[in-house]
Amino acid sequence: MKQTGKKLLSLVLAAVMVFTLGVTAFAATADNVKQYSTYVCLGDSIAAGFGDYAPTTYCFERVPAAYHSLVADAVGAELIPMAHVGTRTEELLQDMANQALKSFWAYWEAHVPQNHEPKINKENVKVFFSYVQEHQEQVRVLFTEPPTVFWEPILNWVMECMKPITKDPEQTRYTAIFYLSGVVNVANRWLYTGCKESVESLCDLIFSCLPSQ
Repeated sequence: MKQTGKKLLSLVLAAVMVFTLGVTAFAATADNVKQYSTYVCLGDSIAAGFGDYAPTTYCFERVPAAYHSLVADAVGAELIPMAHVGTRTEELLQDMANQALKSFWAYWEAHVPQNHEPKINKENVKVFFSYVQEHQEQVRVLFTEPPTVFWEPILNWVMECMKPITKDPEQTRYTAIFYLSGVVNVANRWLYTGCKESVESLCDLIFSCLPSQ
């Protein structure tokens, strides 16, 4: 009987050790998780760390004991809590696009002269590519799922640049879409290849493709 008890105790202790080692092996650490400087948590109240239900006031907040906080702390990443109670994925992406748009215009205003008239030139295109280079992770999301809320204001700005060239509103819009799509696709390819080329060389490339005014 004593021998049987010892065997059972040994089996229990062995199981506890295996379980403990397994948990430790799969814990998020800087050694076993791919490194990113930013960790964005998307989802509803469960992703936010509040369980199945939480008041709508508990939105876009960091919950210290939640999974996203533990992972971000373990790998040393900046946490951006974008979990919102009862919100769908497309609505969260739109919120992210709104934040990205604010970030873009703030960057734009900081890098172009005051009272700057809408004009397509190398300096303005350089500001756009510089923003892409400095906000690569954020821009990749926008290029993967380009929400209208982000691109429409930029498209309107390009349309203002096109007004002196063409007077027809519909032609102006399509011309603006043509210019913007070209720049965005070049930037997307640039990101895909690791931003190897300089911002200046990309601007030269784009303007070499444009007809002379």
